[in-house]
Amino acid sequence: MSYSKLFEQNRVRIHRKAVSTKILDSIHRLMMEVNENSPRRWVWELIQNAGDAAQGEEVEIFIYLKRDGEGWRLEFSHSGRPFNVLTLTSLVNQVSGKERGPREEERESTGRFGTGFMTTHLLSRKVEVRSVIQEEGEGCKRFRILLDRSGTTLREIEEGLDLALGELESLDLVPDCRDLREGELNTVFSYLLDKRGVETALAGIRDLKENVHYMLAFGVGVRGIRLRDEWNGEDVCYRRIGMEEMRREAECQPSEAEFWPGRLSSGMYMAVTECCESGGEGEDRPMWNPGKTAQRRYYLTASGAGVQTAVRVQADRNLRPVRVMGPGSGCARLFCCFPLIGTEAFPFPAVVNSTAFEPTEPRDGIYLTARDIPEVRQNERLLGEAGRQLEQLADCLAGWGTGELFRLLQIPPVPERVWLSGPWIAGKLNGLRFRLCRKPLFTDAEGRLIPVLGPMGEAAVCVPAFGPDYPELTKELWELLRRRNDQKPLPDKEELHYWEELLPECRVNAEQILKQLCSWGKLDILAARLRQEEAAAAVSPARPVDAAVSSALPAVPAVSSAPPAAAAVSSARPVAAAVSSAPPAAAAVSSTRPANLTASSAHPAGSPTPSPRLAQAKRWLKAFRDLIKQEPALYRGVAAGEYNIFLNREGGLIGAAAARRAGAIPQGLFQAAVKVGVPLEKTVLDPELDDPDLLIRDLSVAEVAELVNDRLYYYGMGEQSTYRQAILTVAALRDESAESAGQRRELYQVCQAFFGDSMPEAVDIPVQGVRLWWKSDEFALRMILDTLSGENRVGRELPEIAARLNRTEEETLAWFSRLAELAWRVGGDSLVHYRKRRGGVFPNQKGMLCRPWNLWLDGGVDETVKEVAGDLGLDLKGSLAGFKCRVPVMPVMEKEAAARQLEDRIMEDLESPSREREEGRRQSLHRLFEWMQGNPAEAAAQFKRLYPKRFLLCDQGYLESRDRKAARLDRLLELAGAARLEQLEFLLQAGDGGTDVDPEWEFAGLPDTEARERREAGEWGERFVRDYLVRRFQDKGARLVEQDGQSSVLIPDGPGEERLEVRLMDTAHHKQSGFDIGILKNGELWEYYEVKSTRGGSFSNMNLSRSQAARAFANPGRYHLAAVFYAKTEQAYVKIFCWGEEPQAGMETDFETRAPFMASGS
Repeated sequence: MSYSKLFEQNRVRIHRKAVSTKILDSIHRLMMEVNENSPRRWVWELIQNAGDAAQGEEVEIFIYLKRDGEGWRLEFSHSGRPFNVLTLTSLVNQVSGKERGPREEERESTGRFGTGFMTTHLLSRKVEVRSVIQEEGEGCKRFRILLDRSGTTLREIEEGLDLALGELESLDLVPDCRDLREGELNTVFSYLLDKRGVETALAGIRDLKENVHYMLAFGVGVRGIRLRDEWNGEDVCYRRIGMEEMRREAECQPSEAEFWPGRLSSGMYMAVTECCESGGEGEDRPMWNPGKTAQRRYYLTASGAGVQTAVRVQADRNLRPVRVMGPGSGCARLFCCFPLIGTEAFPFPAVVNSTAFEPTEPRDGIYLTARDIPEVRQNERLLGEAGRQLEQLADCLAGWGTGELFRLLQIPPVPERVWLSGPWIAGKLNGLRFRLCRKPLFTDAEGRLIPVLGPMGEAAVCVPAFGPDYPELTKELWELLRRRNDQKPLPDKEELHYWEELLPECRVNAEQILKQLCSWGKLDILAARLRQEEAAAAVSPARPVDAAVSSALPAVPAVSSAPPAAAAVSSARPVAAAVSSAPPAAAAVSSTRPANLTASSAHPAGSPTPSPRLAQAKRWLKAFRDLIKQEPALYRGVAAGEYNIFLNREGGLIGAAAARRAGAIPQGLFQAAVKVGVPLEKTVLDPELDDPDLLIRDLSVAEVAELVNDRLYYYGMGEQSTYRQAILTVAALRDESAESAGQRRELYQVCQAFFGDSMPEAVDIPVQGVRLWWKSDEFALRMILDTLSGENRVGRELPEIAARLNRTEEETLAWFSRLAELAWRVGGDSLVHYRKRRGGVFPNQKGMLCRPWNLWLDGGVDETVKEVAGDLGLDLKGSLAGFKCRVPVMPVMEKEAAARQLEDRIMEDLESPSREREEGRRQSLHRLFEWMQGNPAEAAAQFKRLYPKRFLLCDQGYLESRDRKAARLDRLLELAGAARLEQLEFLLQAGDGGTDVDPEWEFAGLPDTEARERREAGEWGERFVRDYLVRRFQDKGARLVEQDGQSSVLIPDGPGEERLEVRLMDTAHHKQSGFDIGILKNGELWEYYEVKSTRGGSFSNMNLSRSQAARAFANPGRYHLAAVFYAKTEQAYVKIFCWGEEPQAGMETDFETRAPFMASGS
């Protein structure tokens, strides 16, 4: 044997051993290095081989997972071109037969490693291949071979390899295939599956469903794939739909739609794929039936420079993109014609395809590292082109108003991969993200598309973030920020959780807002930054974007752990220590009466009702605090006082440690404390925004009362009107349940009379025995005394004080009496003899204000005695107080003492007979004599020495003249028919010569109270008699047709239709023309009634005046006297008397008894 034959034999032997060794090593490595991606690769390796076998047209593929006896079998069929000797030999020997150079249609082969097909052995290590082989110039033959890679030794692998090659060497004996047709499924790879093989088959099918649509959209030589999966009971078809079919189904002409390929920008197109149920049961060829439960997907794709970038969209039949859809978590982001399994987490927001990618050997990624090698530079260039295409797609989609553009920014975090350098690729992608963020991809709450970042990279939007675990809380935070007018644009609420993840630099969390509120420190600042609630619901979308972008929040808010500067209220400082030593600024006292001081409420009385903006701010603050309560860690800081989130009564924000509750404090006491200067409004919580869950100390009534008294005591009687008003506010408080309630009412009435509208309304507060008023009452009375006696006093005489009080002089003297008694009870001698001012305080009986220590209380000295003493030079009225009171520190001048002083003065005068008396002195002595004569008992007791000598006070002529006058007066009273001198005076003033007498003459000389009662009885009696007469006519059949307060009109029953009127005569002026009630018949006086009313008396006094008697005698039978007995608690009686022609008492003609208040007007 020659050397050449020996070398040939050894070359064949070595090649056979090398192939077997490679197969064994590959199988061993495959089984040892299985990862999560390995079971998914088989389907794509088979599809890739089928695509490489395309015969000018795209191939069809059929994947069938079916039962085979007790097990399962997977068959993969395609309609590609037949094998040739090279490809079939390469398949058997596990060597790549794919060419590196250009292929048909200028498309490169996507694979170049023979190990790719090796991954299909994860299904089964025995593969049956049924196909056709055709070499140029040779006949077409069908074959069936078994690729057995199940051996575990080199010899077993060689035996399997020899078996397959032996079958191929016997092909010459196989007859030519004459029924071969293009497009049929002529190539079949069949795998008999064990349990692990079924799992691998199902993993590959799942991956096929995730990526098949993108693969079809990129157009990789596969027309469609039918998947029949008996394990899951599915039979579906995937295909790419051509534009001709889309045009037939479109609702508009292609020339009218800007989304059709002819109208898109250069290099852009819309790819449409479809998944539908298979329409047939045959296994040899997929049957397409698009109308049967078809589901379509749309991909806007940009192509150029060897790269395709696809974005999935939802579109209508006119190919108008409605919204962007993400590729899905299980979809590969990188394709090299077919998906690179393992790139699902690649940091790119779209899917990129390029046949020029330099993939890794297991095809699970592309080389992107910091190494400067050709493969890395190539991949980097292709990804840069993909980024530019993505920007182009983003511009188009934003211009079309497509929704959910945030998905173009959904860049997954950079994974840890051998072929990928995280920091390096992140730096490369930052530029792309920055450019995308400056495009209008952000749909704000108003529906506008705006950029996320500003020109300098600053945050132009605000994304509320409460954390991915609290989506509902994030929405609540969004609602709160939505009401702010200083806020940067917020995302659309439905897209909120996406932007929260995508824009960490734009996030605003609850803690940042909490610290911002603390820095403001005032509710009104928050109110100014809130939208008005009416306008917030109807914001115009035309509002410029720039106006909505505020610098209130930084682009990247800093989160500080330190408490805010505004939280300066120390938690250790007690409330009492918060009282400042400096008096508050003076505030003008309003002349209008303050509002009622009621119990604690949402809007404390005395303070203005919050404006709608402040009320809105309160609601916002409460909602925000309720929100952060659901974040335990944050709320613990709030409860510890680290954040000023609680609203005090002053409108400021304070921390929980410094806050106090005042629920037990009556509102009147609270307002008084504030006016005095106790800073309660700075520490007491607004009741609307209290949090019952927090441990906040409650102020007690005793504590506040002590603060009020300390404040008053410290500043005393300051001149500031603030304190003066505060003193009155405290004085207006009273506890009706306390023993001092009567004194408090009296003090209030005294102060109210003097200060008028400046005095707040009285408020009843339960203070539970707390000593509240021990300073305020004294200061309130001092204010009155100072005002009466100071340099700017209101007056020096009683009439001026009465005008100030708007009272009569008598009422004013009663007021002084109460003032003196209160001064004694409150301050004792020090207050009654208050000497801070030098002017007079209390009035004497001459109406002049005097110092209290110069006055005596009047012990009952008779007025005549005081007047006579004054005429004689003894000024008793100047020394006596003009009011009566019970004040121990003011001395009392008893009437005996005053009489002794006058007696001493007169006796001295009487003992000097040579002294000639002046006329005035003589008349004064005569008056004293007359008083003694009229009051003999009192005169004898008071003037013990003078009374026996009283006649010495008068000369003989005066006594004789007095006797004559008395006799004549008795005669005049008898002639006039008057019982008292006062009645005679009325008769003389009015005259009685036929004129009417003023009825007031009956009340002359009577006390005011008795005169008023008699007058009321008379008016009631007139109405009573009027109603009685009306009823009497009605009893006789008359009809009442008209009635008012003055008269009643009746029509008698019967012929003639006379008009009767019962009229009260001149009641408006209390002037009667000799009678009180007239009955008019057809407008003429017919009868006269004079009404005599009495209270508790009898009907014996029937006297008429002369004019009344004259009228009665002139109208005999028509003049009547109606006597009425009136009592409020008893019955009323009326008797009617009629006068005849003779001047005699009238005869009783009628009688009625009625309840006193049944008559009209009673």
